[in-house]
Amino acid sequence: MEQLSFDGDVIAITGAGGGLGRAYAQEFARRGARVVVNDLGAARGGGGASEEPARETVALIREAGGQAVTHFGDISTQDGGADLIDTAVCTYGRLDALVNNAGIAGDIPLLDSTDADFEKYWRVHVMGSVHPIRAAWPHFQAQGRGRIVNTTSGAALYGMSGQSPYASAKGAILGLTKALAVEGEPAGIVVNAVSPAAFTRMQADVVTDEQFLEYSRKSMRSELVAPLVVMLAHRSCSVSGQVFDAFSGRFARVVTGEEAGYFTQDPSAETLRDHWDEVLGTDGGLLVPRQTLEAAPMLLEAAQRTAQ
Repeated sequence: MEQLSFDGDVIAITGAGGGLGRAYAQEFARRGARVVVNDLGAARGGGGASEEPARETVALIREAGGQAVTHFGDISTQDGGADLIDTAVCTYGRLDALVNNAGIAGDIPLLDSTDADFEKYWRVHVMGSVHPIRAAWPHFQAQGRGRIVNTTSGAALYGMSGQSPYASAKGAILGLTKALAVEGEPAGIVVNAVSPAAFTRMQADVVTDEQFLEYSRKSMRSELVAPLVVMLAHRSCSVSGQVFDAFSGRFARVVTGEEAGYFTQDPSAETLRDHWDEVLGTDGGLLVPRQTLEAAPMLLEAAQRTAQ
């Protein structure tokens, strides 16, 4: 089997001081990439800062014989996003892929939320992706190639109680990914998104279901997500504008689709009521989890059945 090599490539990864981001950084470096490890070192909810997480990731990469440098800027600001890309180009002379992984999490029911909560999650997740992308885009255009991997969430795809600020921001990433994939195509820029699930400090603090947490500890390791991100960031990847789910060794494209539906040229609320099953498309052709905690066991079980 021919290995996907990143020899000579430069990869910038946000939020790579731990969890999923660290797993991504180590896997890229193991395959020969030179990695820029961004992490502000903030708490799960966004407060504080520390250089230690990014330094630890870089130390692990260098101890294994890889190449990496740290970046401590706040990529949710225009200056921080630009400085991340400048660090990559000034240190290594180029940039081949950007992985937008940084984020914050918290359990905030709607009636407990404030405008400031929604603005904070938008700033970190959405603008924390937009600013590095905007700075990287001219470099990708100039070289006629670039790969961007964004991060969404099952909370946006399927919903999750207490997550409206977080899910709203992660939902915006879906639209951003789709739009930029179209815009980037003429320049050879490929843009996709991943919806990863792994047992990290964010999940440990947000999820209260003990059974699901125990399952996560045992089966949802960060390194099981990394292969998908690596493949999407490789120069051979041509698929763009897609969203992929990854957890526990299961990988799948997430499809936003529709049923055949119900058609009439004389619609009314009553005719829709009487043909509601056709509108809903209840023929059992789609797997549609009701919320994110239900998604993992349902989809994993389906994948396991097809593998038998």
